[in-house]
This record gives sequence, structure tokens and C-alpha cells, in this order.
Amino acid sequence: MHVTRGKTFFPLDWLLEESENEDAEEAWQIFTTTRDGMKPAKTQLTYVFSEEEANAYHAKYPIGSEPTEQPLSKQTSRHFLRRVMTAPSLGFGVASGDSEEPLAFDVLGDAGIYQERYGPLSKEVIENLGPERVAELIETYGENWNIAAAFEYCWVELPHSSPAFVAASYQYHYCITEDDFSAGYYWRDLEVLIDEVEETAAKAIETRKRAGASGSKKSTQARETRRNSLMDALEVVAKRNPDLMKLGGMSVAQLALL
Repeated sequence: MHVTRGKTFFPLDWLLEESENEDAEEAWQIFTTTRDGMKPAKTQLTYVFSEEEANAYHAKYPIGSEPTEQPLSKQTSRHFLRRVMTAPSLGFGVASGDSEEPLAFDVLGDAGIYQERYGPLSKEVIENLGPERVAELIETYGENWNIAAAFEYCWVELPHSSPAFVAASYQYHYCITEDDFSAGYYWRDLEVLIDEVEETAAKAIETRKRAGASGSKKSTQARETRRNSLMDALEVVAKRNPDLMKLGGMSVAQLALL
């Protein structure tokens, strides 16, 4: 939908301040509805600032396609996110766990966001944000600065269907915005992602055991077939959620090779 400055649906001035689109007089709204695996469908609103950009995005992702990237550039995404983070009470438009619950830390540690599951942020995250931004986060968020930093990095750099993004979003809303409603939704999504992997692996292993009991256990060819079946099942889940294999990948791989 095309909107012009001064109209109801034109982006708020404070969101555009100091951005490359600060002086824009026109904007185009793009609504995209997606569903990742077993998670509920969600609709996202994005603004672009030229008709050419809007038409290009529409042509690239027709109905039924699978978006592989965010429509915003990383520079625009980072600016938008930082403007919103300066007013966390605005939120992002989502029974939660506990801030010390190990699941979110485990996910972020395995994804390389932290050096260890409860250690400091990884060198890659720190270098991506830069020393000035790290100093700003420390000044703004105090002891929770690392949670804000992880959230910003994941929001800009990772698919929003990835377990790391979901875990970082949960921690951000639980600890910083204190929006338990949003935190609860992200917590549920994180548990769904984990349960999906565990259920798929359990079914594949049970199938292997039954096949072994039927007398094919000694067959090299049968063992190879069962192994491939397990890997295929896990691959289906991984394709739905590209970062999923970062979740306890070693333990899942060990199960696959039994």
C-alpha cells in the first residue's frame, strides 16, 4: 500500500531520524504472512521507500514462495531495531520460562552467540556490533547489556525462524522489556522447535529398533538404510528451521549414527 508523509500509516518520524530514509516523502507498506514449521502463522509489516523496491520484492516472493531473507537491508534493519530498543515499552507487537532457565542459554551457546552456554558473548558478536555500540548497550542496559547485544545481533544477522533468534527474543522480552506476554510466545516457540527435533529423532530410533528385532540387524545394507532414514528425517526438520542443527547438534548426530 502506497502512503505519503503526513498520512496515518506513514512511518513515525522518530523511526526515520538519522536513517538513509529520513527525508523520504513516500513509502510502500508490504505485508507478508509466513509460517515456520509447526509455529503459528504470523504477518509482518515492512516499509520500503521506492515503488521499484516494492515491485521487486513482490516479484521475488509471490504467494506460496518461501522468503529466504528479510526485505530490509542490514543497515536499515539495524537502524530500525536500535530506534525501537531506545523505547522498549513499545515492544515488537508477542506461561513463560524463567530468566535463568538453561534452555535459552543452551541454544544461544550452541549457536555460537556466547563463547560457552553461560560464558561471555562471542568475539564474532562483539566485533559485529563494534566497540561504540557495545559501550552504548552497557550504558543503557547495565548488567543486561549482553542480552540486548545478543538480541540485536540475532535480529539483524539470523533468520527469524532460527532457534537462536527465538531464544534471544525470549530473553530480551523477559529481562528487558519485561513483557511476559511476548516472552511467553517466544518461549512456547522455542519449546516447539526442541520438541520437534526430539520427536523426529525418537520415532526414527524406534523404527530402527523394530527393524533390528525383525531379523535384519545383521544386514549391513539394512543398517545403512535405517541410518539414512534417520538422517533424512532430521534433514526435513533442519530444512524447516535452518539453524536447528545448532541445537545440541552433537547429541543429535550421535543418535543418528548409533
